[in-house]
Amino acid sequence: MTAHHRATPIYYREHECFERFRIGPEGGRLGTANFPSVHLTCEEVQTNDGWPFDCIDETAIEIAAGQSATFHWTGLLYEPQQMPIACAAQPDNPFAEDCPRAVAVQPGAFEIALELFGAATCEGGLCSSPIDPFTVEQGFTYPDDTAVAIAVD
Repeated sequence: MTAHHRATPIYYREHECFERFRIGPEGGRLGTANFPSVHLTCEEVQTNDGWPFDCIDETAIEIAAGQSATFHWTGLLYEPQQMPIACAAQPDNPFAEDCPRAVAVQPGAFEIALELFGAATCEGGLCSSPIDPFTVEQGFTYPDDTAVAIAVD
């Protein structure tokens, strides 16, 4: 959960096209933990006959001053893999040669980095084109910490 303490709104990107946060072992490399829904994992490339189109969604979600947002993590990190084209359901699938494989993490100390934005273009209740990116980070212990609060000051 992100607790927003600024006097002005902040924004995050819609999940369809962009990962919202990265997670990794404390002091280690942060990895893809929030897999965008338009991408395919290696397992999906092996079973799906189609694939998503290019993603151009620039939707931004507002977190009003004093409000919070909740993000969920499944306990998986996604590692890039090269899969033999013969394993793909469709040999011309562009995700086959560079697809992520979901890997369950072992218990331990982790860090989360959440990408947020200081501004966006908003008209009629819809926001897009977020700008002024910044990252907030927080340590936690997996699986002991079932909720992690990240303060945005």
